[in-house]
Amino acid sequence: MMSSFTRRRFCVTGVIGAGFMASGCTTPANGPDQGLPQPEVRASRNGVLDTTLKVKFAPNDIGGQGIYTRTYEGTVPGPTLRVKPGDVMKIRLVNQLPPNADEGETDDVNYPHHINSTNLHTHGLHVSPEGNSDNVFVIVRPGESFDYEFAIPDNHVGGFFWYHPHKHGAIYQQVRGGMSGALIVEGPLDEVPEIKQARDVVMVLHELELDNHGEVKAIVPDAIVGGDVFPIDQRFITINGRYKPEIHMQSGEVQRWRINNATSNLFMPLHLVDHDMYLIANDGLTLPAPKRVVSQFLSPANRAELLVKAGPPGRYSLRKWEHHPSSSNTEVDQVDLEIATVVIHESAMDMPLPELLPVQTRDIADDEITGHRDVTFDIVVRKGKLALFQIDGKSFDPERIDQLVKLGAVEEWTVTNTSIADHPFHFHTNPFQVTHIDGKRLPSPVWHDTLNVTQNDGSITFRIRFEDFTGIIVNHCHALAHADFGMMQIVKIEA
Repeated sequence: MMSSFTRRRFCVTGVIGAGFMASGCTTPANGPDQGLPQPEVRASRNGVLDTTLKVKFAPNDIGGQGIYTRTYEGTVPGPTLRVKPGDVMKIRLVNQLPPNADEGETDDVNYPHHINSTNLHTHGLHVSPEGNSDNVFVIVRPGESFDYEFAIPDNHVGGFFWYHPHKHGAIYQQVRGGMSGALIVEGPLDEVPEIKQARDVVMVLHELELDNHGEVKAIVPDAIVGGDVFPIDQRFITINGRYKPEIHMQSGEVQRWRINNATSNLFMPLHLVDHDMYLIANDGLTLPAPKRVVSQFLSPANRAELLVKAGPPGRYSLRKWEHHPSSSNTEVDQVDLEIATVVIHESAMDMPLPELLPVQTRDIADDEITGHRDVTFDIVVRKGKLALFQIDGKSFDPERIDQLVKLGAVEEWTVTNTSIADHPFHFHTNPFQVTHIDGKRLPSPVWHDTLNVTQNDGSITFRIRFEDFTGIIVNHCHALAHADFGMMQIVKIEA
């Protein structure tokens, strides 16, 4: 017998275009927040980070407007977790959300369901995907707790990662309300003298999608053509839970900005007016040397670490530039909206920038490659019905193995996007080295764990080492509505 999920319909353009059309940004009642607070930090001691994360609805004040949303520990974002290579993270996840209204109706796994069940994914960490480690198939139901234990390898790269829920069918609904937090693994980059003396600023970006009562609207299970399964009355971008905050600097000061695009769907090309920025790491993976950039493109789930040297005293706008899905990954053209103001104060500072950086990744050479795979992202639009969000012609099935890989394999994959929307591609457990974008070889390969694949036959080619861990992992689109609707594959790594 089919559940009611399999018969529900809604306007497909609302989901396909989620996050890809220009985002209207509603101003909270009392205007911008002042200052940029840092999230609470929970750091390991004597090789262990032992903490609890409570998942619960909680009130937050953003720009003078009260909101009520799902959170970790009552705040948007949740606490920053800080560890070292070789540490163990012991995290008790406590689900204090109310019972699911649709308990038992799960026949259609690729329709939003059980939106108050959850779990925990450590995005970008190279840790085991099995048992009570980074296992996205764990389900923690309302009223339940689960004890996670993440053993971080001794040789893990230092870098900027993050955590968020990954319960299929509920990912989008939970992340769109602000459920995420930063995760820092300390490493050699932190010891570079010019970086060590710079102020370390964490910036977790959310696009909160709310109704007119300041709450994340419930999904509309019986939406019909012309409706929207994820209703939104207002949406606005926050940094560390603050709306259009001020970031204070001294003229000549260098700050290290760790920026996490923790939005569920929004592309974020960032630009600081009248300033260059210096990229030092992508997705927690260090570059060989600082790269001067005028803007930094962040697809959903991307992180960038940037050094910013303050210019003359004044007020400067940090802006999200407009993203055109048909453009390349790095080109943007038109200013869209301000997300913060950098206030620079008079100072005699003249802090230096580093010339070289300690790279921890090792290029993947031609003679290492043991196999090649081609993967295709596509959306099949069906009149009056839910579009099919597919990889290789199939929507997600938790019982089906889509890719079988041997431990120790070193492979080259090409991901092609034949659909009418962009798809930020994410691979769990193992980072990948990108060699080509849209069929064009890059001057130098770049490391990522998430990278956008543009619509209408855009592609990326990357190399990846399957090392250290066996088990079941996934790759998927990190426009999270697309993932929940089936744009995800299971990859089994076996000895």
